[in-house]
Amino acid sequence: MSTMQLTLLLGAIGVVFALPLGYYAVYAPQQRQVGLIRAQVAQEDTTQQTRAEVAALLEQVERYQKRLPPAPDPSWLARGILMLAREAGIQVKSISQEPLQEFEFATRLSVTVDLSATYHQLGTLLDMVEGSSLFLRVERLTISRVWGEKAPMIRATFSTIHLPPVLPGPAAGQAS
Repeated sequence: MSTMQLTLLLGAIGVVFALPLGYYAVYAPQQRQVGLIRAQVAQEDTTQQTRAEVAALLEQVERYQKRLPPAPDPSWLARGILMLAREAGIQVKSISQEPLQEFEFATRLSVTVDLSATYHQLGTLLDMVEGSSLFLRVERLTISRVWGEKAPMIRATFSTIHLPPVLPGPAAGQAS
């Protein structure tokens, strides 16, 4: 065997041993590292997407929260109904706050109002309640006609709910 052949043979044996060694010592660990980095990037993308979705939901909740009373105080509801009745040209005879109803995640507020109004004025008031930026509900409505009176007597119970803030304090409007 010549020196040239011996060199080629030793070179071929070296390559045969170096290829698996290079694959397992250099290439495979690098591929695992690339796979880990891709998984981390995908996880970070998912985290960022989730944060954006949570921020959007919190913004929506905050917008809805502004349509509800800031505290479980029926006087907030009474003021709102009195304002709407005044805008509709309705005379309020009396208004009374009903007891609060506590639920697990909310408090129901309600007021009963005695009104003297024409049917047209009542329709206007109900339309204003429906179109109000506040979350209001007509619970009960009783209309009675008194002989000799121009306008019927109306007793209406209006309600809303109070929800405590989703996040406490000033952080409620912030999302990270």
